[in-house]
Formats: sequence, structure tokens, C-alpha cells
Amino acid sequence: MPRRFDYELVETIRRRQRIQVQTLAERLGYSTHSMVSKMLAGEVTPAPEQIPAWADALGVDIDEVFPHLDDDGNPVEPNLQDLRCNMGIKMKMIPEILGTSSPVPVRKAENGKKRLDQVYAELLAPAYGVSVAELRAAEDRSFGDREQPVMPSTLAEKITYQLERMPADARPTDAEIAAAVNARAGRPLIVPDQALALRTGAMSQEDILDQVPESILHQGLADVFDVPAVTFQSSDEMVEHLVEVVQALAGQGNFELQARGGERGISPRMAAKLKELWAVVNSESRPKRSQ
Repeated sequence: MPRRFDYELVETIRRRQRIQVQTLAERLGYSTHSMVSKMLAGEVTPAPEQIPAWADALGVDIDEVFPHLDDDGNPVEPNLQDLRCNMGIKMKMIPEILGTSSPVPVRKAENGKKRLDQVYAELLAPAYGVSVAELRAAEDRSFGDREQPVMPSTLAEKITYQLERMPADARPTDAEIAAAVNARAGRPLIVPDQALALRTGAMSQEDILDQVPESILHQGLADVFDVPAVTFQSSDEMVEHLVEVVQALAGQGNFELQARGGERGISPRMAAKLKELWAVVNSESRPKRSQ
């Protein structure tokens, strides 16, 4: 729950302390007072991570003037987003703290989609001025009753997902992951440190593809985790692969697609989508009639 910004109270404090609007704007880092004037008039609400700067600029206690309250006015404990905003940390500053290429791990945790890896929690806790236990408690509040299984999307998440599904003593090391990729390539392309960076998100798939062909990378990962290579493909790649399959089927004559239950069946919704794709591909493969 973001801190409350009561613009009328803030304006009262500013007037009481005889702080000029332009002076307040300069303390907040604005070159002009126009945006601050809008905030003081209630036309614009400051971003949650700007609240600490407002408390400093006004010289007030942040918890007294900008409290964490629920809709009924009752005090609430901070969630993960609150901890970040309490320190004035913008989302764009997160990659520097985590050593990653994007703030996605924190954004997903704040939105209750995927919990933070332990290494990220240990890096964030001191940056947020709390213990790891306090950070995890705030994370629990971010999830609340929204926690649900979320399928991994990035390559780092997919590798982590496969690792977490395996017994701890059977999980391949970064050296073994690198060796599997190199075995597929037939020559040394990556080292264990690069496998570690890829697994943790410190190196993106795009970065490593400058050194390893995509098919080799996916096949090597498939070998070490004993899963199909398509497991590590991006959504766009999977769609392209699906289109190729349907196009191949289109050249083999008519076929009937039905939804079936069971582990290997497909849902009615998926069957409908495939039929729709089949119709598009089939129509595009037919010769156009001359006018």
C-alpha cells in the first residue's frame, strides 16, 4: 500500500514553514516549479518512490506526514514495493543493485507473480535497509492471496525452473551446463561463468547468442536437463515453429483437430486457436482465382 500523499496537508506544512514553491521544487530536483505546483494543488500525485524526497524537502518525519494506511485509515505493514519506495529507489535503479540487465525479477515479485531468488533477496535487503527476513515478510504481503504458478518466460527463468524441478543432489552445475552446450557445438564456446550469468539473468540470451548459435544453445540445455529443445525457445520462436508445423500439415491434406482430455490432450480453447491458425494458413496456401 503506497504512502498517502495528502496534498492539502503538504501545502499547509509548506505555508507554515514559509517555503517558496520554487525553493521546494529545487529541493526536489525540478528546474521549474510547474510540476510541484500541480502536486500541491492535487492535480498530480507524486510517484511512491518520490515521497522520501518530499519528506526531506519539507523537513518532516515521513511516517507522520506520509503514513502507510489502508483504505479505512488503519496502519499497514509495508510490502515489497513499499520497501523500495521508502528508500527512494526507482525501478530503473534495480539492475545496478542486482547486477542484471533488467529489473524484471523485482517487478514480478512486486506484482505477486514470481518470488525473488535468494541471491536477489540478499542483495536487495541492505539496499532497502532491512534484513532478509523483513524483506521476505514484505514479499509475502506483496503476494497476499494472489500467489499462483507462473510459467517462466525468459531463458534464465526457464533454466531456473528446470533446476528447481530436480532433486538438489541431481542438479547440473554451471560447468556441466557449459560442457553440454560445448559438446553440442563440438568446440568450446562458453565457460562456466557465462553459464552462471545466463542462468541468473546477469547475461541475456541476446548477449550469449553473439557467441553461441541459438539452436546449439537450446540443444545443449535440452541435453543437460533431458527435456525437448523447444522448452527453451522464446514465445515468438514457438509460434514460428507452430506455424511451420501447421503449414506442413496443410500440404498433406485435410485433418481433423479435436480437444481431448488427459495429460497429453489439449484444451478446447487451444484447439480453437489451432483451428483458427489452420484456417488462415490453409487459405493462404490456396491459389487465388483470377478475376
